[in-house]
Amino acid sequence: MENVAPDPLLHRIDPLACMPEVDLVSSLPGAGPRLFQKRGRDRPVKIFAAALDRTLGDFLTRGIYAAAVKMHYANARLALYYRDDRPYKRDLVAINPYIDQKIVIAGDRATPLDVFYPHPDRADIPGTRDFIKIGLADPDIVLTPSMMVVEDLLRFDRHPIFRIPEDRVSELSDRLVGLGLDPNRWFCCLFYRQPNYDGRGATTYRDVDDRPFEALARHIIGDLGGQVVRLGHPGMRSFDIGPGFVDLSRLKNEFMVQAMAVSRARFMVTTLSGPAHLPGAFDVPYVVTNSLSIWGVWTPAGMIMPNHLFDATGKRFDIRELAAMGALNWGSVRHFTKNRGCRLVENSFEELRAVTDLLWSRSSDCPSWRPPAPVPMPAPTNRIDFLQPYCRSVTVVEFPELWPKS
Repeated sequence: MENVAPDPLLHRIDPLACMPEVDLVSSLPGAGPRLFQKRGRDRPVKIFAAALDRTLGDFLTRGIYAAAVKMHYANARLALYYRDDRPYKRDLVAINPYIDQKIVIAGDRATPLDVFYPHPDRADIPGTRDFIKIGLADPDIVLTPSMMVVEDLLRFDRHPIFRIPEDRVSELSDRLVGLGLDPNRWFCCLFYRQPNYDGRGATTYRDVDDRPFEALARHIIGDLGGQVVRLGHPGMRSFDIGPGFVDLSRLKNEFMVQAMAVSRARFMVTTLSGPAHLPGAFDVPYVVTNSLSIWGVWTPAGMIMPNHLFDATGKRFDIRELAAMGALNWGSVRHFTKNRGCRLVENSFEELRAVTDLLWSRSSDCPSWRPPAPVPMPAPTNRIDFLQPYCRSVTVVEFPELWPKS
């Protein structure tokens, strides 16, 4: 007799139907009611970002990148993990409205990766119980510092906009007015890198001569009718050019005042260093001068004005030539100057004046303090490709008639 197999009964079940409505109950004594919260239904995407940097610019751009990742999702929560070991970090966290949760690590304490495996057998690993209690033992996305690099913001079709906390706006505005800034007139923020910052080692390749910038401040006040707010630190050379010039570099550990100034500026002229990332975060027009790297700009509001690299024969490298060589970055520039007899020439006052006049002419819609930029609301994709091709370019501005001859 022939053996006939019975007809199978096949089902297709939506994975969401298997997701519990509530969290599973933890079996760890004292760990709280939550262990894992299954993906699906109304559960937010949990993003854990480890911002382990100390330097201002790197720490700031880690937060910008993490915020941009969050913007891809309709329902997400961003947790920022960092050490409170620099006076400006709390302010940088405060101006990032995309952060939902802060994990502040004290001293040299470190958190093992095992906290992301909250199994009952591993309950004694330091930090595991804490991560379970705060609901971060089961993140969906873990961002490391090496992932959150500023150049990769150009892979995304969206960028976050930061905010001065509402409860600080009045106080900080009054502080700027008290320091001499007229609230009824526009102003430019000015920053340039100098070598005597006590929070940095002896890296001088991005430092510049400040005299062209002092002359630029006089031009903005005297010829364009604006005001100038200089950002920086107390180690910078002091100068005073009278009414219309407000020098915030004299203030120690008052970073939020500087952030407030950038957020309300008509535009900003800067060199490539930590504060150069602030105008992009606030969607304020800006130019990064004296930079043979494009990695300081990731929004349409910004542009680069390169300085000049000459070879040993006195020939000036064309910016497109450097780009084709893959050498439009500071690592390559240092190699050329150290090992190939090349030299750098900084932007002249005439170049700084020309690019400032360009920014001024393009921002005529800002006759006084700039209002906060509207919060972007791009359509969520609910997915992200961290290694997708770059989808945006960087604007480079040059004035060939003002180039040095050699």
